[in-house]
Amino acid sequence: MNYAREQISAGVLADQRDDFRALVEDGVQQVERICRQHRCTPRDLPAPSRRAYRYLKGLDLDDLPERAADQPPAPHVRVSGIISTVDYYQSKLADLARQQAAWEPADAEVIELSNSLRGDADAIAGLCEEQHGRPAHLPIRSRRGYQWLSYLSAPETLAQHLTALSAVQALGEKRHFRQHLPASHREHPLHIQFYVSSALWRTQLQERSVDVKLHEGFIGAPEKILRALLHAALGHKDDAYQQRCKTYAASEPFADVTTEIAMTTAELSTATQGQHYDLAEVFERVNDAYFDGQLDRPRLAWNKTLTERKMGHYNTHTDTLMLSITLDAIPVPRYVIDYVMYHELLHKQLGVSVVNGRRHVHTPEFRAAEQAFARYEEAEAYLAQMRRKFGA
Repeated sequence: MNYAREQISAGVLADQRDDFRALVEDGVQQVERICRQHRCTPRDLPAPSRRAYRYLKGLDLDDLPERAADQPPAPHVRVSGIISTVDYYQSKLADLARQQAAWEPADAEVIELSNSLRGDADAIAGLCEEQHGRPAHLPIRSRRGYQWLSYLSAPETLAQHLTALSAVQALGEKRHFRQHLPASHREHPLHIQFYVSSALWRTQLQERSVDVKLHEGFIGAPEKILRALLHAALGHKDDAYQQRCKTYAASEPFADVTTEIAMTTAELSTATQGQHYDLAEVFERVNDAYFDGQLDRPRLAWNKTLTERKMGHYNTHTDTLMLSITLDAIPVPRYVIDYVMYHELLHKQLGVSVVNGRRHVHTPEFRAAEQAFARYEEAEAYLAQMRRKFGA
């Protein structure tokens, strides 16, 4: 699936289209054959494999995006020192989080640190440019480091990160959170971090500490989720804590964070014209119908990677509105792409509120305005059906 997504995002060369179709069809048939041998169906596969199968099964192999033969391959970019820079800021954040419980974007420490983060992120981007590449071309560990630095450079997200980190640090000081650790480590200090990761949490027992790395997507979670997260990370036997965390990880607030992080290195198409829809036309249509034509046009872009859940995103700091190319398909009705555009433009119009270090984007005001879309229920139902198709 990952290979197919990369190929489709970049476009498939004309002389490789038959090979690509054969690869996908063979993969699907192999999964089905193995399932028959084990007397099960693809629905019985573990979730990641099930989603991969559904993705491959649902590809329209007769309508593959094309790539020009002279399009150059992505460059290999290397920048040293990114991980050590991340470690420096993790230490800095841990010290700051111990100073107070709630942080605001206007706090002097937040502004100073966000400027420092932005400077380092920009320096990394500059070094990539010197190698004729972008941060998206960095190896995965370095790319995650850049994404994290860039994401936290916004004062709103930095304040939210510090507030969440302060909360879990305070929880970690309570003895009952440590009772499921090995006896030899119950008195060791907890070193807790939020970071970009493939796991929801990861815990390592060191000689003199317990290192806990939590997914950055949890920084906007309410305290009851943070409590469950720390219990799960520290080995609590109650599966309810893990399930609570996994449920939150499938929620919209979690997806908002992960999407905004991914957007820092997303490969965006600067052309508004897609295969079937033109973002400029969609914007003008929605702006006229719902905003009296008063909204200034943001930077419009297609995300060149197919997505399964998050179909759009608005970045307030760069005034960039992105829609997923998943929507740029003939079967997707016009009212659905209009609705996603409307949803993201509401974020532009209403902005982000920060209360006690917590960012709030889907406020009651936002939800009420969202339902003013003429075909709101139909659009939501269609998007839900798309998510079910991908097993999200």
